[in-house]
Amino acid sequence: MTLCTHVYSDSSLVAELRSSLQDITQPESGSLHYNMDKISKKPLLLSLYAETLRYGVQIHIPRCSPQQPLEIGKGVIQPDKLILINTALAHTDEEVWNTRDGQYPLDTFWGRRFLVDPLDPQSGPLKPSSAAYEYMKEQMRDKDSSITGEQFTVQGLEGIWIPYGGK
Repeated sequence: MTLCTHVYSDSSLVAELRSSLQDITQPESGSLHYNMDKISKKPLLLSLYAETLRYGVQIHIPRCSPQQPLEIGKGVIQPDKLILINTALAHTDEEVWNTRDGQYPLDTFWGRRFLVDPLDPQSGPLKPSSAAYEYMKEQMRDKDSSITGEQFTVQGLEGIWIPYGGK
């Protein structure tokens, strides 16, 4: 519902999404079938879904180490003690997430946040000044240098984007 609410509140986004999905149907024996392989590779649709999980899903993840101490950064969690990890803190970390110089704050939905445009150094989910930004760009270059236009990525987001509660 969050995805639909945000997509339909922007008529230009609706038009762009519809246009990008025009080639997904396969007419078979008089009925309409959708090519799920094509749908699953649409960068804009993937970015919208990923942004929905970043923006609209904040949960507390319980963790416990029943047998031995758990070292997290400079802290130590004693055995059999429960901790809660709040995904909202990671999903709104202004040190790493791209806001396009404040144009798209982290408390707003930006459907293109997970798209990287090779011609736009301000694109992508990571802030260009973040430590993981160059890693993300390198991974995108290595993926396929012949790809042009916007591409969906979650490269470099390990530990700051926790869409399904982590492992």
